Amino acid sequence: MIPISVNNVQYNLDWKNVSFNPIENNNIQFALVEPQLDILVPKLEIDTYLVKEVNGVILKVRVQSTCENIRLVTTTDAISVLAGISGSAKSDHVNMSANITDVNLGKPKLSVQNLKCSNIAGFEDLVADEILQQFTQLDFYKPVLLSKMNELLAGQVEKYAAKAEKAIKDQVMTVDGLSAPLFSLLQINDQYIDIGFSLNNPDATFSNVTNYKLNSDGAMVVDKSELQDYIKQSLSAKLAKLSYSSKTITELDKLTRSRFKQFFVWPALMKLPKGQELILRPMLESLSFTLKPDSYVTNLNLTATAGIWVMGRNEQMVYLRSNLTAGSNVANAAQVKTTIQSLTSNAVWDQNFLKRYGASKRISTSIVDSTAEKFFNDNWATANLSVLKLTDTVSASLKKIFYSKDNKLYFELNLNN
Repeated sequence: MIPISVNNVQYNLDWKNVSFNPIENNNIQFALVEPQLDILVPKLEIDTYLVKEVNGVILKVRVQSTCENIRLVTTTDAISVLAGISGSAKSDHVNMSANITDVNLGKPKLSVQNLKCSNIAGFEDLVADEILQQFTQLDFYKPVLLSKMNELLAGQVEKYAAKAEKAIKDQVMTVDGLSAPLFSLLQINDQYIDIGFSLNNPDATFSNVTNYKLNSDGAMVVDKSELQDYIKQSLSAKLAKLSYSSKTITELDKLTRSRFKQFFVWPALMKLPKGQELILRPMLESLSFTLKPDSYVTNLNLTATAGIWVMGRNEQMVYLRSNLTAGSNVANAAQVKTTIQSLTSNAVWDQNFLKRYGASKRISTSIVDSTAEKFFNDNWATANLSVLKLTDTVSASLKKIFYSKDNKLYFELNLNN
């Protein structure tokens, strides 16, 4: 064995073609077909001692030699690579990245070429054996493999990101014009894109459907709890931007103009000028929905706590908190309209208002309930999922919604070319 330290190694990796498989379970596989790795060691200086025992005598011989232009060629049928995909998308921009998790060289063949060493005849064979021993270890040239493969992967991920951006640039899902949620990408190939909703956690990933057979071109997957949070946040954001005038609500408008009605229904209004406009500012505190597990979704039952601040002279008077239940018929995905089924309210008074005007806290809940019910029925969000634009030339129609035992909703799609 000759102690050799190989430095200043030059690499060149080439291949016939690259074969990429579709993304699956947030992983991508690809292979370099008929790869060839050329390894060049421009110069190798050897200055060492060989120690050998001959007939009981220890011989120590100094070996000095220079080997130049050592070329090694590694060939194999294919190098296969597995990489993990991560990323998120929002609105019309997609961030994606990939990290290689496994490299399989197959059965590489390594040969040493152009090896010429000075001073010692036949020394080339010993040097070649030692170099082959070192270069059969993957770690020796793993850095160059990873560098080249990461370049390939980055280019492919760019293409996937561009394709995904087209899929969501017109918002795959909208709720009354609100922005699209975040996404994780489950699968991409030439025929379809599977997009998993990642609503509050951009790092969340979802597995493929296990107990549910897809018979469409693809599916969007959303976790029930995250969809619930998304709907709540979306409605909250929408309602927080709205304000309404009592003049647009017949019963309230009549109440502001009638002292007689105010005395029996809402005495605090008697502290305000007759006919003064009230401003209503709605809020959504909580929302949850129930679904029948392991079935197609045809009905959605909602439970929510919502409220309306009643403002007089631009100051807070009372917060009318309503606990409500609602139902939606989602069998027709073209328009999912939610209707209030029951509602009960209570009043939370602003203490500064009570002290300033010495106002009564008495208020009729019947008029509050009927007014609040009408308000939410008139202004509840409507979701339209019937047509999803994926690219400039391809759209998808929503076929069915399936709720699985793993608490995920599968939005089954059909492509329209």
